[in-house]
This record gives sequence, C-alpha cells and structure tokens, in this order.
Amino acid sequence: MSCGTLGDDGVRMGLSLSIWEHSGMLVKGFRIRTMRWTLILTLAAALSLICVADSSAIGAAQQLVYDYDCSMSVGSSGLAALYDALGDLSEAVVPSIADPHGSPIAKPIGAGYRALLLSADGYVPAYLTRVTQHEYFGHGARYREFGYVDSDYCINLPPPLGEGGGWARRGHIEPPHRRLSLDEELAIQIAGTEATNLLGSELALSMLSSGRLSARDGLLYLQAAGGLPGYIAITESESGATAPSGDIAQYIRNLNLAASLEGSVGSALTLDDLKRQSMIALLNPLVYASAWTIGHGYLWSGRRDAVLPAVRVLGVRYLPIARLALTPFGSQYCLENLLSWHHRVLRVTVLIGDPTFHRFWGLDLRTMNLWVSKKVILDLDLRLWHQPALVLGGSNVRANRPGLGGSGILRFRFPLGRELRSAQMALHLGYKTDGFTAGETLASDLILRVGFAF
Repeated sequence: MSCGTLGDDGVRMGLSLSIWEHSGMLVKGFRIRTMRWTLILTLAAALSLICVADSSAIGAAQQLVYDYDCSMSVGSSGLAALYDALGDLSEAVVPSIADPHGSPIAKPIGAGYRALLLSADGYVPAYLTRVTQHEYFGHGARYREFGYVDSDYCINLPPPLGEGGGWARRGHIEPPHRRLSLDEELAIQIAGTEATNLLGSELALSMLSSGRLSARDGLLYLQAAGGLPGYIAITESESGATAPSGDIAQYIRNLNLAASLEGSVGSALTLDDLKRQSMIALLNPLVYASAWTIGHGYLWSGRRDAVLPAVRVLGVRYLPIARLALTPFGSQYCLENLLSWHHRVLRVTVLIGDPTFHRFWGLDLRTMNLWVSKKVILDLDLRLWHQPALVLGGSNVRANRPGLGGSGILRFRFPLGRELRSAQMALHLGYKTDGFTAGETLASDLILRVGFAF
C-alpha cells in the first residue's frame, strides 16, 4: 500500500508514519534521526517515570524490554505499555461523563461524547499499535533475524483519517551470500499475524491478572485478536490469470509449493480451508466481553471498566480462549486455558496442527507473578513441541531434525525500591532449540532481554 510520494529530495511525504531501521523516522515529512536502541531506551525511561506512581499491587504486568533484533516480544510488551500510558494520561486530563441512569435526552449526548473520546484516545492508538506490531515487530523481526538491512515500513493513519493498513518492504541481505530457505520465506509471510496473536495473548494474560477489562483494553484486544481472522476474510480467492497479493495468499501458494517439493501428492491448503478454520475465533469469550464492555459498559453507561468475566471454581478464575495461528508447516489451533488466583496467572496453551501436510503439536506454559518476594519476582515461559523438519537458510541451507524441541525462559523482575509497587528492572534469560514457536527465532539461540517493568 502506498504511503505517499517521493519528492526530489527523497523525503517521503504524506499523513503516515514511516520507519527506517538505520536512517531514522519520518512523521508527516519531519525527520528524526535516531537509532532503534536510542528510541527504545528513551521511551523506557519516559514511561517508567509516567507509570511508576501507578504500579500494580504485586508487580508490573507491563514491561519495556529490549533485545538485539527488536523481536515480537519486545513489540508486544512495549507497545502495550505505551498504549496504557496514553490511556492513563487521557484519563487524567480529559473529563469523562458517567450517566448510567441519565435521562432519555442526556444519555445519547453522553454516549456521543464518549464515542468521540474513545475514538481519539482508544481507536486511533489501538489501530496504530496493531499495525506497528504487525509490520515492524512482525515482518520486521523476521527481516532482522534473517539478515535484511535497510528495510522500509509504512504505518498509515486509520480510516477515516488516512488510508489505513501499512506495509513492510525488505531491504537487502548482509552478508549477500546468505541463502533464504522456503520455510524462512513462509515465516516472513506469517510474521505479521503471528505478532498480533502474541500481542492479544499477552493482553489477555494482563487482564486476567488484574481481573478488570476496560473499554480501551477491549478495543486493543479486538484489534489484536481480529488480526488474522480479518486478514483471511478480506483475502481474495484466485481467479483468472492474476494471482491475489497479500501475506495470506502468498502463504497458501508457498505452503502448497513446499508440500509438493516434499512429495505430498493430492494434498493442498485452500483459502476456503483457512476461512473455515478461522471460525474458531467465534469461541473466544474475551471478544464478546470486550465488545459488551465497549458498547454497553462505556459508551452507553459511562463505566470505564468492568469485572473480567470468568468461570470461578474454588477461588480460581478460569478463562478459555480459542484461536487460529499459522506456522511454516500449516495452520494450527491454539486452545489457551488461563487460570488466575491471588493476582497470579497460569496459562496453559494446547497447540494442535492441521494435518493436511504434517502432524505436529505443542504445549506452552506461561506464568505471571508465580514467585513473589521482596527482592525478586520470577515467572516461567516454557514450550514443548513436536514438529517436522524445518529448513533453515544461511551460507549453507540445512534442515533440523524432526521431532521434539522446546524452549525455556526465566523472566525476572527486581524491584528498584523497597516496595513491590516500585519500578522494577526486568531480565529475561532463556534458550530454545531449532524449531518454530511464536515470537522467537527459528534457529536455536540464547534469549536475553533487559528493560524495565512498572
């Protein structure tokens, strides 16, 4: 999608946000020269000062962490923190009108006022958050992982303020002799929706920890959870000589090509298959809860948030979430089971691969506030999978062994003050084997992320 025009001086103009990994950032034609790490560290310091006074009771759900490749995990945590900070600022500055028992005349007026307010401080930031996560921290993370430099990104303002959407365009590979495998190409094509799925999962974890669902959080969750089903829904079927463009159409073509090269005869994935599979999103209760909180709770009644609905058993709250994901081996059903007690959250995710080409599965375990003491808060992110061979590029293309693989991350938070409500230093340490898992590199790698929490 076009972001504007190039003038004689090479500066891109238009109502959009364009990001250059090495040259800086353009906002409406104004150029700010800043490297990635400088921008992120400045943002971390600013948001820590803004949010330190409103930390959670046990420890922060929001974190600003950084790693070398600006990964999807960095994007999901950092963008969610920025989104929350903007909401807190708006709530402190702009008055809200609550009229749950207003008159027949005052109630529609209040609802209209809140709709305008939510459009400005909710819809626009939520849209830009989702598209930035999709393009820069989704596709861009895979570009950076595979050695692309000087990649180009465009984030358009949402309708009706702009064209909407955005795009990511890869630069060139360094070193130039590195070869890109078909599995890596597939990983690039699904990276945008992979990143928005990750954002939605982290939002659900934070909301269950607090036990509250705000209208703004509901808007962002609908944007994140609806990313993949929406993209599949707007993708056109192949007809005539012109093949449809877009990530989903390219993914289907390359996935079927990979299967044919592996000798799979008579098997194929179609767009209609993905559309049917994406209907599993209708089994996500958090989507309905978000829509109800936005429409009835906030717009009509003026309540900023509500209790997050969940099944309660013996003091434990349980929330099931079903969604679809894409992998280099085919589509995959994700059944998330979230349990919460005393501000602690355990998420167990069962991954079931579509058997059109391969049989594969996975099991993920993620915690929030698992071990809490005055000096450290410890959480776990453990993943186990059984997958077919994954072909990895490089100077020489290689295939890893099919079968079991996994990853493990220890997520530490160290309070910087005497109380748990104080700002914290965040440290993530881990390792993964070769294989595909959401938000991480394909090849085996050490995992190191540092930053702040609040």
